[in-house]
Amino acid sequence: LLVAMASKAQARKIRSMLDGESYRLSYAESSESALEQISKRKFDAVLLNAAPWKSPLKRSGRKIIRAAGETPVVTIPEGGQGTAAAKRHFGTGGWYILWDYLEGDLLDGTISSAITVYQERTALRESEQRFSKIFQLGPGLYIISRANNGYISNVNEAWLDAFGFKRHEVIG
Repeated sequence: LLVAMASKAQARKIRSMLDGESYRLSYAESSESALEQISKRKFDAVLLNAAPWKSPLKRSGRKIIRAAGETPVVTIPEGGQGTAAAKRHFGTGGWYILWDYLEGDLLDGTISSAITVYQERTALRESEQRFSKIFQLGPGLYIISRANNGYISNVNEAWLDAFGFKRHEVIG
């Protein structure tokens, strides 16, 4: 895990809450250091400090979230207004825990949930890619359509070759 833009005291607080055997923590006090670490290695998750909420922090936080890519980011704002501001600037799709209520089990559960969701999304995407490749490149004549109305959503190359259609002529 990368603890980003947190003071040393905040990083120690997080370290004390998490089981040392479950997570390996890296620490980046500045956004520049966080961005550098993210560019050099893969993290299971990023814990992003969003307190106190100031304009440069917003820009830096967005940069870190973009750099993290698909890596889950758990944002830790301060107070209800901090959460609202963080959601406005970082989006509502992430994970948020208030510093005011931060404790070990909640933090561990949130990180674990974020990592699990990320792993499940990755597995689903990989499975869909494998299915698509098999479907498109398979020698059989494959078609995906709705039974209730005959809507054709996909056909493979072998089907198009066998019947002499272009894809745009049959989809829909």
